[in-house]
Amino acid sequence: MTSRQPLTQPPKLTRNPHNVFYIISGVSSINFETLEIQMLELIDVVTLFVMCDLLKSHEPSLSIRHHMNKGFLLTFKEQVLLIRDETCSGASIFKHMKKILGSQIKPLDVLVYGNSDEILNRKALNYLKWHNLWHQPLRFRLRWNVYGFFFQHPDLTVIGSLACQINVLEQFYKSDLAKILANHANPAMLTVGDLNHFGGWFCEYCHQPIDIIRKLHLDSKLLANKSSNLLKEFYHRKPTINIEYIQNLIQYGHYIDGKLELLKLRHYQDTKYFTPESVAKNRWKFDNIVTNLYSSWDDDLDGDY
Repeated sequence: MTSRQPLTQPPKLTRNPHNVFYIISGVSSINFETLEIQMLELIDVVTLFVMCDLLKSHEPSLSIRHHMNKGFLLTFKEQVLLIRDETCSGASIFKHMKKILGSQIKPLDVLVYGNSDEILNRKALNYLKWHNLWHQPLRFRLRWNVYGFFFQHPDLTVIGSLACQINVLEQFYKSDLAKILANHANPAMLTVGDLNHFGGWFCEYCHQPIDIIRKLHLDSKLLANKSSNLLKEFYHRKPTINIEYIQNLIQYGHYIDGKLELLKLRHYQDTKYFTPESVAKNRWKFDNIVTNLYSSWDDDLDGDY
């Protein structure tokens, strides 16, 4: 944990582990690969995964509720709480969650709130599960991967998910997770992870090319009424976004804007944080985000093959 402020008291090990409730926002059929990795990575740490399905979805075919009885979601179904809501905001999801679970939620239980493309360090969450008196709320500094674990954004990391205990959320933030996110610039707020020990991975656009196109199409709709966004100009320029275009971006290591150069990563140079443990154990299953399938043989003579 990194911070500009010293800790006032050390965390204390507890004999009775806390429940960990993990709210994952933005879940759709587009990001099922990263969702499966999240669940494989944390299934024995997280008590319940909480996901939300928009009642008024821009793309009904992307709805997660149509996939609950098949694949990995069926396997983990007993640890998933699916909520339907008009906004799927953090405050609304937490309100539904409390109404459904009632007294099963304890004041010292841990609430984690993250994005569907964020994979958290399981050791960090396990630490929060087994300790009291840790400084909170916490944010997670995530390694910023793009297209797969083989490319890293030049900014290296991004501040992502948050964690706090239920009593802190209710007493200090009025049960509104957005208030914690808005307070991210507070110098007293601790961050889990740094450039040497990541708090997890943000795997942006880690999808099949067709799903990257679907995501861009969905994002362009969501941005239609917003006046300021770095990618809005890109969407409005309307380049020829087809599978070949996306494959070329991945092959040559260009960001989604077609300009920004990504940093190339290799297994043998970064064995500790190249991928989460669950991906390393099931590499065959996630080959498209572990290996750049569009790079040429010559590009990879120095290590990946």
